[in-house]
Amino acid sequence: MQKGEEDRAAIEFEASLQNLAHRIAYVDQTAALINLAGIRFRQTRFEDAEQLLQLAADEAPAYQMSTIAYNRALVAAQHEDYAAVAALLMKGTYQWDRPEPLLLLAKALRKLDRTEEALDVLTRALPLLDMEKRRKLKAFIQTERGY
Repeated sequence: MQKGEEDRAAIEFEASLQNLAHRIAYVDQTAALINLAGIRFRQTRFEDAEQLLQLAADEAPAYQMSTIAYNRALVAAQHEDYAAVAALLMKGTYQWDRPEPLLLLAKALRKLDRTEEALDVLTRALPLLDMEKRRKLKAFIQTERGY
């Protein structure tokens, strides 16, 4: 998304969140908050992104909580707060269906000197990767474990 498009999208998301009581059309407030937070993240406005994600988490249905947790973990990673990254991604019963949250969690655990846990998480990520990445990651895990 280009800078001008991001700015326009942010304005539209902000407008959709105003005066919700007077809207005729349905507005998915949680989705709007998550999307606006994504724009703020790309604009490197990490504190704004975190505030929006916290607002989304306060109102979100269960099915959106993993998306919010992952996005909050991305913000925490920008601050190098690896304990927060680990806490956010390990919280709850998230069944990650894409590798990115697991790879971020593994990185955070490694930064926290929790290497064995990081390797376990990487092992969980293997089925979610394409064949070439899976092969490389499997070799890495085996090397790290001394196999």
